Amino acid sequence: MDKERRKFLQQLAALCGAGVARTLGVGLGAGTVAVAATATATTAAVASAATAFSPYGAGVRQQVFEVIVRQAMAGAPWQEICKGPMAVNSITEDQIKAEVIKRRLVGHIDKLTCSCEKCLRQRRDRNLDYQQRVDAIAHSTISPCACKDCRVAIGQILETIRSEVFPAPKKADF
Repeated sequence: MDKERRKFLQQLAALCGAGVARTLGVGLGAGTVAVAATATATTAAVASAATAFSPYGAGVRQQVFEVIVRQAMAGAPWQEICKGPMAVNSITEDQIKAEVIKRRLVGHIDKLTCSCEKCLRQRRDRNLDYQQRVDAIAHSTISPCACKDCRVAIGQILETIRSEVFPAPKKADF
């Protein structure tokens, strides 16, 4: 699991854990304080504002919204992993998509991770061009061959070896 997704899930767990306990009136002692303390300073600072959009307040809704938008911009499957928090905080997919589009139109930043439309299109086109060129390599009788069929066969062999050397963990290993 990558670092950003882990951070997102930790924030979400802290927000949801504290909010559910507060709503149900259960465990308002040290346990809730400990869960709430794991939330980021930003979340804690803005969580007290109330709104009709979310039972947990405007600040919490805004923080959840921000995390979901960042996940969407990073290419994560946000529709699946964020479905629960979106429902609780009355956030629609259209709102997330609109915000992603708005942020991508902000303009070009001189970084490799720029999300402007021009940079996204250039990266997509370069990746497509690369894949087409690699797939167009003809089969060769001289070793090593780099045609698509040979690469697939080599990939299958490597995956078999990888699965033997690094077996998938069993449920008991967790």
